[in-house]
Amino acid sequence: MDGQSGYLPPRLPFNISRWPKECQEKLNLDLIASGLIKDLY
Repeated sequence: MDGQSGYLPPRLPFNISRWPKECQEKLNLDLIASGLIKDLY
């Protein structure tokens, strides 16, 4: 990711597997949405 998202809390561990499940789900949804947007163009 290019920068810190507004919906993720600051200072998350570098290892995504150590993130809280809620944050992992938000990241996954963000990646899916990004892929869908790229498919439009």
